[in-house]
Amino acid sequence: MVAARERFLGRDHYRALRSTVTALAVENAPSDPGLIVDLAGGTGHYLAPVVDACPDSWGLTTDLSSAALRRAARAHPRAAAVAADVWRPLPLISESAAVVLSVFGPRPAAEIRRVLKRDGVVIVANALPEHLQELRDLVGTIGVDPRKAERMSEAFRAFERVAHQVVSWRLALDRDDVEAAVAMGPNARHLDPSRLLATAAELPAVVGVSAAMEVTVLRPS
Repeated sequence: MVAARERFLGRDHYRALRSTVTALAVENAPSDPGLIVDLAGGTGHYLAPVVDACPDSWGLTTDLSSAALRRAARAHPRAAAVAADVWRPLPLISESAAVVLSVFGPRPAAEIRRVLKRDGVVIVANALPEHLQELRDLVGTIGVDPRKAERMSEAFRAFERVAHQVVSWRLALDRDDVEAAVAMGPNARHLDPSRLLATAAELPAVVGVSAAMEVTVLRPS
């Protein structure tokens, strides 16, 4: 899964999302940026540009994958990585983070509120229902939970929304991209790898696929 993520993201298919997350972090972070934490941040793909854009900040990626953490530790000179389960107490003191990133990952709202500074923000990126929808017909991937927005709203009821951006564009994916896109996400647990490779091999050389996400900035109310 980590290798697939690195392969897919390394081709910068999600550049628009990474740019949006970075811009919203710069625009809404406290005046004293301090610590930027990426929860379940994998290889640090989204953390690195945010830290780079905030020169007085430093970053921390949390993840459970040792393979991802080794890559995240090298993602930026001012970033570190630590093994942590986001559903357990985070290894951070209260009110220590200026910005928390949660990109396609689990988001423990109570712990996020505990570790955020009073003027800190959490930036949440979610897939919209139409995200990668063509792969559902081509490869048989699972869809996005239609109640995701409702569940997020309930989880973050103690926060106020300060910014929101829908990000959508078209992806031109070759067969290797399709295989990596499926293998790097939750679909990897539902599809047999050999069947995925066989299915991808039968696809056209390049397929057009929808990318559709929403990015929300929240601050403790």
